[in-house]
Amino acid sequence: MPRSDGLGPLRPRATELALQLFAEQGFAETSMRDISHRLDVTTAALYYHFENKDDLLLAAVTPALDDLEALLAKAPKSTSTRRAFLASYTDLLIKHQAAIRLINRDPAVASHPAIGPRIQTAEAEVAKHLSGRRGVRSRALTVAAVGAVLMPILTLDRSELTGLTDVLVQGAMAVLGG
Repeated sequence: MPRSDGLGPLRPRATELALQLFAEQGFAETSMRDISHRLDVTTAALYYHFENKDDLLLAAVTPALDDLEALLAKAPKSTSTRRAFLASYTDLLIKHQAAIRLINRDPAVASHPAIGPRIQTAEAEVAKHLSGRRGVRSRALTVAAVGAVLMPILTLDRSELTGLTDVLVQGAMAVLGG
């Protein structure tokens, strides 16, 4: 069993700190040594839990991607359920704010072979859930509606987002004309 100090097990602390450092410094600019130093553990201890920095990145963002894919798999693709879908989607993005920020702000993360295709597929599925029509106008409105939800989540502090799900959903629905 991995050693635990007074601060809790290393793996969850490392993934949380990695999200923070990757967001602050960039994935490419953050080393395993940086992370181990901030955790006050040896680099070897970090490598005991993660094969490499990619493994740590995936451990940090995979829960958000898994939850997003699960939401998309169970949500009905109907314009009559858009509001409920948007509420669930917004709550999920807020829950995984750090990972969503990292994916959206760091090109190295967004283009990672194990992340990029998953997020692109998820974005296409979100669009299907929100748009009942085809064409450039419909796509533009869908992108704007997603932006109405996503931009505050990317820019506001988590504490500022408390209780704002309904407001964000209302904004997105207004864009969609609903």
